[in-house]
Amino acid sequence: MIESTSPGHGPSAEILYVVVRSSSVAQVGYAKTSATLAIRFHNGAEYHYFDVPEHKYRELLVAPSVGGHFHDEIRDAGYRYACVRPASA
Repeated sequence: MIESTSPGHGPSAEILYVVVRSSSVAQVGYAKTSATLAIRFHNGAEYHYFDVPEHKYRELLVAPSVGGHFHDEIRDAGYRYACVRPASA
């Protein structure tokens, strides 16, 4: 569920983030120009997944379980990714 948005900073500058209701995922964002899906976790970690079709981002936003959908459809689907911010200590 969408609550609010916040712009990205640094490597996330072109991504508009959406706050979601999830016990693990804090915000998700998407950059159409690069097909990059960004996931920010409550622990402070942020990952970018590359070459993700836009419909996968839209599906994630309306999923009954954002965390579960992320694990099944993004993380375990084999998309290339990079950790752009490690978890907070």
